[in-house]
Amino acid sequence: MVFIYGVLVGNYHIFPYKIFQNAKLAAEDLFVNDNYKHYTNIRPEKFIHPAQYDGNGVTINSTNRTFDGYTLITSMWQDTSGLKLIDMNGAEIYKWLASYNSIFPVPDSSEDKITDWDVDIHGSVIYPNGDIVFNFNGRGLVKIDKNSNVIWKLKDDYHHSVYRDDDGYLWVPGRKTINDTIDTYLLLHPPYYEDYICKISSDGEILEKLSIIEVFYNSGMESILFADGSWTTEKNAHDITHLNDIDILSSNAAKRFPLFNAGDILLSMRHLNLIIVIDAETKKIKWSMTGPYIRQHDPDFTNDGNIIVFDNRTDDAGGTILGGSRILKIDPNSRNVSIAYNGDIDNPFYTNLAGKQQLLPNGNILITHYQGGRIFEVTENGEIVWTFINRYDDDEVYSVSDALRISKNYLTFLR
Repeated sequence: MVFIYGVLVGNYHIFPYKIFQNAKLAAEDLFVNDNYKHYTNIRPEKFIHPAQYDGNGVTINSTNRTFDGYTLITSMWQDTSGLKLIDMNGAEIYKWLASYNSIFPVPDSSEDKITDWDVDIHGSVIYPNGDIVFNFNGRGLVKIDKNSNVIWKLKDDYHHSVYRDDDGYLWVPGRKTINDTIDTYLLLHPPYYEDYICKISSDGEILEKLSIIEVFYNSGMESILFADGSWTTEKNAHDITHLNDIDILSSNAAKRFPLFNAGDILLSMRHLNLIIVIDAETKKIKWSMTGPYIRQHDPDFTNDGNIIVFDNRTDDAGGTILGGSRILKIDPNSRNVSIAYNGDIDNPFYTNLAGKQQLLPNGNILITHYQGGRIFEVTENGEIVWTFINRYDDDEVYSVSDALRISKNYLTFLR
């Protein structure tokens, strides 16, 4: 009888399957991933990776070939999360500190008790006066001033990116867990995550929340959610779409995109290897493209009429199977895809997680290499002309989640 019940538990996920599953995941987190050092406050294990390159700070700086400015970097600094502004030589210009436990205190008795080492900062926007809006990834959205004082905060599952549009509105991915069956979402069986496009005012007021799943069903494209032939809730962690970026087409750039209009919404869904554009008026999908990117991040509209995207090209083998990560340019009209940058034997480039890029005014690309703990700038022919490495010790680096090159004239609070 015990054997038969065990078979039923394994096959039908009845009690006490969840208890066993959670225990298994916790054991793997502690011992297989060596995160016991993290939980025992020895070191922030989740945000440290093997170093791929030598050096610390700025290691390459071809001054006559870079786009001059300050670089805003989101990472850890002496085991503390924060944002740092550096010049082209690596000198610190300014720094913002951000303690999750200080901004969102949690009672010691709470089951949700976490430490600053359990939450990374992912996604940010900086204002000319030194204010910054950023995500505590999956935990909350915060606006602080130049002195790191909290202006406003929203505690919810905001994550990955923050985008500020022409009108000053903030666009941020949000998410909630659905535990009940929804009749209009055929074939979706709870529990699962429902991703949202969140439009937020500069004062922290939630103006709009648009369900990504609802967009798919209303667009008659729900079949994409089931493209692998399985129930979507069989996917990893019930994470169907994994929205990881929002970008809004500006009025200026819209002149170069005949298929789109100003205000249209560009989204990246990692678990579907999918990029879509949503019509700003109808809230329906007007353009979509699956691959050739794999588990991609950070698609952006560019002023030359292309979409640029960070292609992680995840292969679960350190990039040795597919050749590593790369930056792609996509012509949405012809759907032609070109490689803007990829690594080589001398300069390997691979991150299984995260990663971002910024197309600079001079045609160079600034690339955030998350697991490599570095930021580097490349020319249009792929030559590396600037590199910054955030080292932890002789053998390891801190992960870097965001980097943005900013014109010195933009930041009025430094004048």
